[in-house]
Amino acid sequence: YIRELEELMGAIFDNNKVLCYTSTSTAHISVIGTIIKPDDLIVLDQQVHFSVQFPCKNTKLQGTAIKMVRHSNFDMLEDILKEDSNKFNRIWYMADGVYSMHGDFPDTDRLKTLLDKYPKLHLYFDDAHGMGWSGKKGAGYVFDRLGVSKRIIVISTLAKGFGCVGGTAVFSDEEMYKRVDI
Repeated sequence: YIRELEELMGAIFDNNKVLCYTSTSTAHISVIGTIIKPDDLIVLDQQVHFSVQFPCKNTKLQGTAIKMVRHSNFDMLEDILKEDSNKFNRIWYMADGVYSMHGDFPDTDRLKTLLDKYPKLHLYFDDAHGMGWSGKKGAGYVFDRLGVSKRIIVISTLAKGFGCVGGTAVFSDEEMYKRVDI
């Protein structure tokens, strides 16, 4: 039944690959623990949900560097990108799609500009609060504005818009999907 659910969820996300989990937190633990490497840099938005921050702390054990920027401060993010692009293989900016405490959104136009300018930038979004009510087919705020790509991963939930438990990870990168789907 899980594969059927993943296929049905994939239809919401423009037929991209979806993995389903028992919760959004377990999705973060699985995905972050699998995709992040010691030669990556994680940049956390100050207000990103704890369920994202927690597994990032575990990546420090393998040597992954972590930095934090003030909430939605894309100038700080760009300073880090300028300073650290030559030091790391990939730089992952991790943030929420809709912030649960303030209800604000990231500036996706600015993020598109940064993605175009810095090829090492990758985006990892928890869009649990955008799922169900925002975007085409309720796919969420971030997916509607950025989609997924080899450089963008969206994690979401079934708990808010569907009224049940479960988390989702949405990939367009087949290799990354296969690595996580062990």
